[in-house]
Amino acid sequence: MLKYPWARRSHPDPHPSTAATPPRGAGPLPDAVTAGSAKFSCYLTELDDLVESREVFAGAIGPWQQTVEAAVMDTADDVAYAIHDLEDFHRVGVLAQPGVAVELGGWIRDRTALAAADPSALGPLRPGADLERLRRRLHAKDAWAFDDEVFAAAVAVVREEVVDGLLALPFDGSMAAERTVAEFSARWTARLVAGVRVLADPPVRAAPVTLATGPWHEVAVLKFVHQRFVLQRADLASHQRGQATVLAGLVGALAEWLTADDDPVRLPPRLHDLVALAHEEYGGLAAAGHLGPDESGRRPDVDALARGRAVVDYVASLTDGQAGALLDVLTGRSARLWTDAVVL
Repeated sequence: MLKYPWARRSHPDPHPSTAATPPRGAGPLPDAVTAGSAKFSCYLTELDDLVESREVFAGAIGPWQQTVEAAVMDTADDVAYAIHDLEDFHRVGVLAQPGVAVELGGWIRDRTALAAADPSALGPLRPGADLERLRRRLHAKDAWAFDDEVFAAAVAVVREEVVDGLLALPFDGSMAAERTVAEFSARWTARLVAGVRVLADPPVRAAPVTLATGPWHEVAVLKFVHQRFVLQRADLASHQRGQATVLAGLVGALAEWLTADDDPVRLPPRLHDLVALAHEEYGGLAAAGHLGPDESGRRPDVDALARGRAVVDYVASLTDGQAGALLDVLTGRSARLWTDAVVL
């Protein structure tokens, strides 16, 4: 039941990141084209588990293909994200109707001119420009499913249902507001569930269970509304940059501590245990020849791999409060010697 059934590099061979048309998520990041897939299911230390979990499907699905179970989960996730996250954003008042109306209405009004415009002419403030960029991206990546007229119909129905319907009145917690949200949710859930299709021989960027053409375009437009008008808000972006600063600071401080301190007794016990575990795993992989040389021909540094993996696993286990408190301790910003928020 793996959404992305490959490792970052090397497994399977050939690796999907090298394909002319890779599965969704398998292509490299634009700024790291040699770093393997942008999304993947496991590190090499868990590769045996990935292989074992898919052995029962050998011969039934391709090495890059989702299982039916994973495709059901993936489709359900799309439906939930498209509908219920939108409801949550509306309830807390972060999804404002005017901006969505201007963007969708601008694209509907100027779709012909926007489609003919040079990319450099699609300025960030031009109404409909961001939606036009989505249309072009879908056309480039998913030409097997994309249809211009169906996309236009999806924009129109989202404008009618979301802009002129759900967002027409601010959510005030009243029974009438709750009823509007409930009716929207029920109507769209039924609409998208009815659009689920089973494909006997899906293309490489699809799966055995997927949405039909119309609902697929509608989900893409609903996701765009989330991305453009919630996730790209300046207040959320500033909060995310702060979180990224905390994570980067923690990783850097812990990695430096591991490199500089030769006395393992002084390390947080769980971090010390994670280093030992990762060292054993990577050492076994190296001994078996599963860790090949890097691009410069150098053999892998098992110690460095173990330290890096241990730090990432340690930081990933912290709550937001623990992460911030631990960074304060490591940088000397905390005046307290002991704190309940830090799990050392």
